[in-house]
Amino acid sequence: MQNEPRSILVVDTSRFGVAVLALPALQALRQQFPHTYILTATTRGLSELLKAFQLADEVVDLGLIKPAEQSYAKAVKRLAQLLQATRRRDFDYVCDFAPRLETQMAARLGWRTRHLTPSRYTHLLDFFFKRDAVPGTDHAEECATVVKKIGIRAIAQRFAFVLPMEGHQRFEELLKRHGSRGAEPLVVLYASQCGAARQWSVAQFGEIAVRLVNNFAARVVVLDEPFGNDGTRTLKALLPKGSIVLAAPRAMDFLAALGRASLVITDERGIAKTASDLDAPVIELADSPSPYAALASYRVLRASSLNRITTDAVYEAAAAMIQEGRTMSLFRR
Repeated sequence: MQNEPRSILVVDTSRFGVAVLALPALQALRQQFPHTYILTATTRGLSELLKAFQLADEVVDLGLIKPAEQSYAKAVKRLAQLLQATRRRDFDYVCDFAPRLETQMAARLGWRTRHLTPSRYTHLLDFFFKRDAVPGTDHAEECATVVKKIGIRAIAQRFAFVLPMEGHQRFEELLKRHGSRGAEPLVVLYASQCGAARQWSVAQFGEIAVRLVNNFAARVVVLDEPFGNDGTRTLKALLPKGSIVLAAPRAMDFLAALGRASLVITDERGIAKTASDLDAPVIELADSPSPYAALASYRVLRASSLNRITTDAVYEAAAAMIQEGRTMSLFRR
């Protein structure tokens, strides 16, 4: 582009575990247009990260956006919130990373400017047919597609997280309060939709936690999404003694837990990629091809639906990665 835009609105109505994949595109946007006013509207956890990493001048916190949340009432509420927050400013562009009913309506009712989307209408079909996502959809690529339309080409494949020392210290203090001596493997579990059909079940997450504690003396940490507690509330009754439940964490504390992990096991691709960017070994449970399968210390276990992935397969992969991590640590001494 020849001229730097005066202002850009970025909207992402994805849940946190998906929206976090937008960070490289948002970083590229900020670097390309350092003097442009950037307003973002997205889920609460990502809003905190955008402020912390100074990728937006102002944020509109859309609250917790849950995986199965496709009600018309919530869409209307978000529409009103978006229009109220943006009505006094003219934007040169609206970058809509995950077009949904409310953002399409806002584009027609209030945003009288160029509305940029990934050129896909499947998000709207998801809404009307009560689907959560299109299998194989890579949100990072969707976001890159949008910002490329305003001339941004250089987008990093990896987001370089720089976490404040106080976040690391808070997590280390949490480990000590639970009796951790720092030598045991730290296994972080993150379940995107505990109890939902075709997902990896609560019982399976509980079983893998018990097996890793019994056979590797692992310390299990169960994370919920920033500011939410649905996953941990469902899972905590099945966890072995000594497990740590981090419910409703701040976003930076969430990242500190991922970065400290000896292994992260999750059925949420965005969380798996975030953990990998933080240099944590990862097992991603997937029902579609993962674009991150070739990353170092990144293992993908895939089946036609997540509930077809057995705990035996996950345990074997986890055991191999924990043992590999211990061997590598010996070589580094």
